[in-house]
Amino acid sequence: MIDLDKQLRRNCHVLPRFALRCLGISVNENENKLYKMYSWIMIITGSLFPWTSLHLISRNLSNYDIIISGLFNFVGGFAAFLKIIVIKYNNKSLKNIFDDLEHIQEERNKDRWGVNDVYKVNKLMLIAIVIFFTTLFSFYAGTLIVRIVVKDPTKWILPISDFSLFNTSYSPNFEIAWLYHSIGPTMTASGFCITDFLIAALIIDITTQYKVLRITIKERFKVIQDLKDNSSISEETKYQFLRQMVKDTVTHHLTLISLTNNIKTMCSSLLLITVISSISIMTFSLYYASVLPMLSTAALLSYFEISAIASTLFLVSYFGTQLAIASENIAHTFYEMDFVGLDVRFQKSLLLIIMRGQKPSWLTIGGFTNLSIGVFAWVIRTTYSYLMILRKNSTVKENKMY
Repeated sequence: MIDLDKQLRRNCHVLPRFALRCLGISVNENENKLYKMYSWIMIITGSLFPWTSLHLISRNLSNYDIIISGLFNFVGGFAAFLKIIVIKYNNKSLKNIFDDLEHIQEERNKDRWGVNDVYKVNKLMLIAIVIFFTTLFSFYAGTLIVRIVVKDPTKWILPISDFSLFNTSYSPNFEIAWLYHSIGPTMTASGFCITDFLIAALIIDITTQYKVLRITIKERFKVIQDLKDNSSISEETKYQFLRQMVKDTVTHHLTLISLTNNIKTMCSSLLLITVISSISIMTFSLYYASVLPMLSTAALLSYFEISAIASTLFLVSYFGTQLAIASENIAHTFYEMDFVGLDVRFQKSLLLIIMRGQKPSWLTIGGFTNLSIGVFAWVIRTTYSYLMILRKNSTVKENKMY
């Protein structure tokens, strides 16, 4: 039986991995047939959502606001579908990354440094995921209550947007459309945001391991001063002892670098999808919310979507920066050692480690740029610029009508 409390103190990827598995997105190869059937139903239903949004646009080409709303749903749905495809295609690589992180935490962190910090992050992540799904399901519940209480079909509303494939003004058509608009957007929103939570969790886990390595280095090399002062030990014996410590440290460091590169390869395309689609989604959603009554259901849903996307992108960008800082601090740790007077061969070994450590580990966005907090700032600026273009275009259309 899995000890959840123990897992939450070791790794941050446990919660988003579990949330995705509940939605049918699993990296395990030994799932039973019933789960696989459920997985395909959820993924196929979610993948249809952007195309029904596109159909809605085609039926309302004269309505600028519906076009913007439809584009928002199409881009978000298509981006989420691409993310799910990337995860399913690389499920073996992702499973290996999970296993490697758990193995390193188990074998290289015997003293369990950082477990309390990981536990705190997991509690915050749990709160964020609960708020995410609670808010999402509250919109579904609200529209269902309206359907039950209100008898006038003209006042029935669907959770996300209008439905154009068939007439929803009577039962059971409305209930079918409501169910579809509950499953599809849930897969879309979760496939988009929870995958970003997963990326952030992987970054936090590998960053924690770099911090553990730094603490391990300090603990290992506390004996340096004792070796320097101990004249009863020969210089060759001292060097062999230090050489073994350097070898263990280098092996540990290279393992982390290799795992970071695996995470970078796995997440590069996911991050590219996130950044490009975030600009489009937030732009369309901001514009759509600005033309609606402030407290309407659709406007509140748009505010929620904007907040969710911006928050997850900020988290990923922030922790991407923290990863680079943590990896670069390895070099600083060696530089701060009192190595003067020790064997020259040992000092040369430290110099090589410092030179390698001065190259920080970055995740990249499709190989184009490094993942940092600057990327988040650029996305916000670009989103604002595109929003102003849409607003100006809308104003021009309104002026022509008059």
